[in-house]
Amino acid sequence: MLQLEEAYRYVKAAINVNPQYAEAYNNLGVLYRDEGEIEKGLACYEKCLEISPLSRNAAQNRLLAMNYLPTLDMERVYQSHKTWGESLASLVQPISPQRYLRAHDENQVLRIGYVSADFFTHSVSYFIEAILANHSSNVQVYWYVLFFSLYPFYVNQSQIIVIRML
Repeated sequence: MLQLEEAYRYVKAAINVNPQYAEAYNNLGVLYRDEGEIEKGLACYEKCLEISPLSRNAAQNRLLAMNYLPTLDMERVYQSHKTWGESLASLVQPISPQRYLRAHDENQVLRIGYVSADFFTHSVSYFIEAILANHSSNVQVYWYVLFFSLYPFYVNQSQIIVIRML
């Protein structure tokens, strides 16, 4: 508890020294969120984004916090997630597998690997399904899963599991 109080003190001091220090508001929001003060955390994330609209940390934390406020209108939550996703999508250009195929060999396969420790019970596993379902037939997909054992005597051991998706 002492460390948490100290964290609050430092982050509030940073804001007092520089009220335009956007990331300090994000950090304060994380402290509030971790204590279950979701509304206060959300206000901090929004203040951070007001100062620094491109803060990915605050934007992601804001979306996460919104999911834990049952009083928020679901349409607002949905639109916030959709807007954030569209803003990220606008930063990249879609790449066609054809770009990587040799002109003389249309049967060449593009191999794509996805790396994550979150393919099993994490929300990432639900969002990746649509991506995988939309690969063309000339794409081979591999998952590289970093797996940590849950057993205490294996705590320091990890292994990479390669799963070939059919």
